[in-house]
Order: sequence, then structure tokens, then C-alpha cells
Amino acid sequence: MPATTFCPSCGAEYLAGVTECADCQISLTETRPLAADAQSDVDEVVYDLSDWSTGDRSQLEQLLTSGEIIHRWEVGTDLVVLEANADAVELLLDEVEAAGAVPPLAAIDDEADDGDDEAVYQVMSDLFVAADRLQKDPSDAANAGDFYVAADAVAVTPAPFGIDRLEWQQVQELAASLATAMESDIDDDVLARDASALRSLLSRYM
Repeated sequence: MPATTFCPSCGAEYLAGVTECADCQISLTETRPLAADAQSDVDEVVYDLSDWSTGDRSQLEQLLTSGEIIHRWEVGTDLVVLEANADAVELLLDEVEAAGAVPPLAAIDDEADDGDDEAVYQVMSDLFVAADRLQKDPSDAANAGDFYVAADAVAVTPAPFGIDRLEWQQVQELAASLATAMESDIDDDVLARDASALRSLLSRYM
């Protein structure tokens, strides 16, 4: 068992046995996340993925996480990794590009199993956490990157069990609109307001 675990969102370190970040309320991992303020003695590689679809970036995020590759997103579409991991990352980039766009998750019906429900609920939970952090500090690059990843995942996820499809579509549209606004020269106060509105909408189902 590892001596410590880490929050993949804020980077907080915990003693072994703790399973959830007290601040972000997400599961901890054994991999130390790459800090946004990494020192200059750590060599990094940046990949501009602005021309990728949201589905492709979402798929890449899943591969990076499952492969325990330390990384972060800046400005939503710039992937930053350690130079030591560049070869492995480039293989994943080739894999995603070869596969093409990621198909949407299958629609969940009444017979969907609990695992599917939990996965979809986790997508919604991740967006809630990302919107909450963004409303508090919309100028933080790490917060922006986390929100882009969460919005990309929501865009290809069906409505969670118990949520009307039209209401879920409203969540998807608001998340996409906010992500687009973040790419423009929009005032931080406006971003914080919209992130707060999205958080309030999601809070009904949390």
C-alpha cells in the first residue's frame, strides 16, 4: 500500500487510507499530479490540441488517467506533460487520432446496470466540482483546464438516471457555452457568474 495518496484535481497529499479529497470530494490516486506552477528544473512538453474534437480530448484524458501519466490542461486545450513521458504520450496521441472521434456513450435505459449509472453520475459530479472551482477563481489555468475536460465529457454523456433529457441538454449547452466564452476575452466576473449558474443548476441533482 502506498504511503501517501494525492488528489488529481488540487494536488493535495494525504496519508494512506484516505480515499477522498476533503476539498474537491473526488477519489484520490497514487500518482502525484503535475502542478500548474511546476519549477523550471522540471522539463515539460506542451501539445496544442485546439484542433481536436471534444470527444478526442475526452478519450485522451481517459487514457492518460488510466495509464497514470502525470499531466495537466492549460487554456483547456493545451496538454502539458513531463518530458520523460513524452514518448508514451505521443503513442496515445497516435492511438486517439487513428481511432477518430469518440462515439457518444450508449443511451441508458431502465435495464442499465449500476456501473453505467455510477459512471454517468461521476461525469456530472466532475462538472459540478469544476464549475465550483471555476466560479471561485476563473483566472486560474488549472481550474480552466479541469472545466474544459469536464465539459468535454458531459458533451458526450447521456442524461443521468432520473434527470429529464431536456434538463440535461440545458446543462450540456450551458457547459459548452461557458467553455467557448473561456476561449474569448471575457471578463472574469462574467465567467464566475456563469460558472455559478451552472453549479446551481447541477446542485439540484447532487
